Amino acid sequence: MVTVVNSCLVPPALPTPKSPIWLSNLDLFAQPTHTRFVYFFRNSSSDPFPSPAASIKASLARVLVSYYPFAGRFADSTQGRLEIRCTGEGALFFEAVSNLTMDEFGVYKPSLDNCRLLVPTDGFNVLEKRDDSVPILLVQLTTFKCGGLCLGIGIHHQASDGITITRFMCIWADATRDPTQPIPTPCIDRTSLRARSPPTVQFHHPEFDLRERPEKQVPHSFTLLNVTPAQLVAIKASCGNKYSSFESMAAHIWRCTCLARGPPRPDEEIRLAMSADLRRRLSHTLPSDFVGNALTATVAIAPAAQVAAGLQAARIREAIEKLEEEYLRSAVDYLELQEDKRRLARSAGNFAATDIAVASWNKLPLYEVDFGWGPPEFMGPAAVTYPRLFVISSSPGGGVKVCGSLETERMDCFVKLFYELLPAAVIKAKL
Repeated sequence: MVTVVNSCLVPPALPTPKSPIWLSNLDLFAQPTHTRFVYFFRNSSSDPFPSPAASIKASLARVLVSYYPFAGRFADSTQGRLEIRCTGEGALFFEAVSNLTMDEFGVYKPSLDNCRLLVPTDGFNVLEKRDDSVPILLVQLTTFKCGGLCLGIGIHHQASDGITITRFMCIWADATRDPTQPIPTPCIDRTSLRARSPPTVQFHHPEFDLRERPEKQVPHSFTLLNVTPAQLVAIKASCGNKYSSFESMAAHIWRCTCLARGPPRPDEEIRLAMSADLRRRLSHTLPSDFVGNALTATVAIAPAAQVAAGLQAARIREAIEKLEEEYLRSAVDYLELQEDKRRLARSAGNFAATDIAVASWNKLPLYEVDFGWGPPEFMGPAAVTYPRLFVISSSPGGGVKVCGSLETERMDCFVKLFYELLPAAVIKAKL
């Protein structure tokens, strides 16, 4: 269905700094894989988009002058700590064509198969790979038979969080539409996120507790669920109109996954893991153009019977609101004391069979990325990177999309509950 016709490296258009970039504990805690996502652009004209690959490669080369870490490679420092070597080798860029129209390809649904078709992998997404040949930024532009385009992106999570990635994509798109506009210089320095000396752990950090891992991995399926604006209003109303869209939807997902597992044990405790942005939670506020990971983990914990019985939005808010400066500094210091920071992460397998994770892309400007082809018709994850992870993101017409993975044997029950447990006055969305 999709054939790669050309591949190359796109280096920065000008020489860039060579000094290695120190990675914070939050970078080292992040998934050692690429975050992979896709944009679909429909061509409503009978004429093809003019030289789309050439134009975005040229603008990418210019943007990488400012975002030069994305043109580098990972390596270990002389102290054995992972860092970014600013080699200027560039991003890996694939051009591909499909013999299908966008409609024939189908309504996009995150899956490993579609991810392999639309986002470069080429062996670079192996967990814990430390080969200095791994590009930090992977790009694939696929042209469909109808003239529509898919831009598939992979950015290594240890180099950047979702907020940085979204800003980078908007700047890249703007530079494509107007090649004369200057590229802003972001904040590359991560040293404000260093641990204290000596590290001082002042709190218990359940978000890093080692969890009982499943004995074996079972098959998982992916889903993409649409929530209309009216349904979103109803979910928030059912939580008393006191909680955000994310808190309300996360509580609904938590309840539905709990019920899909069957009757809870009386003594069973379950967890919902989340990430929260540090940028406005520290006294020395990180700039909005900070490049790196400024997300920290937090976790809501509740008896399974309570989660099954109702929406636990209050517990979710409590887990978020405790992330004040002293707690965050304590969390960074706790990670500093861990020889292997990765073993504490959900993506490294530290995820009990009863746990779920919910991430929010809801406030990111996902649909403001315009390369001159108009806004994307669809934007979302290309694949869900580990089991029982759900991503809540905005929809162009309002409402939200919920993309997630769950054990295959439980997915149908979860989807059924997801819509059945919406307030009865709301007309159900079409699956």
